[in-house]
Amino acid sequence: MKTLKLLATIALAAAVSAPVFAVEDDAAAGAAVITPLQIIKTTDLDFGIIAPRLTAADTVKVLRNDPYISVCGAELTCFASGGRGNFKVTGEPFASFTLSNPGSITVSDGAGNSMLVDSFIGGGSSTNDYWGGGATFDATGISHMHVGATLYVGANQPVGTYVGTFTVTAEYQ
Repeated sequence: MKTLKLLATIALAAAVSAPVFAVEDDAAAGAAVITPLQIIKTTDLDFGIIAPRLTAADTVKVLRNDPYISVCGAELTCFASGGRGNFKVTGEPFASFTLSNPGSITVSDGAGNSMLVDSFIGGGSSTNDYWGGGATFDATGISHMHVGATLYVGANQPVGTYVGTFTVTAEYQ
């Protein structure tokens, strides 16, 4: 029995002091870097040259699709047509992106007079609206966006050159 106990003790000691074998494997680490988004204004949004009526307000709309120009309401006279704003958006070929809608802005003459601009419309054609999604880059990674909006001209709007800015933000989906 002493021999058996001695053999068991030796076997246990060998098992406890035996080296532990570690196993290992390699894994790759990496990232794909894609083309950063870029948006460049190529043409400003222009409502044209407008003559208001003394007693009636109306709107001027710039269309993003054909005829691409400003259209005066019946209570206004347009002496020179304006035109849609245009942006060039670049990014990863075939990637989807969204553009933010500017909402509404105010244009002012610097002398305390202003007009509201809202109802912004933006897209690549008359049938695809890019606000909030639906835009995809072509194989070159380029997309062109056209912007229209509505300008509210007051009755007897003061004479002046009215200017304001709006921001369009591009974001990958």
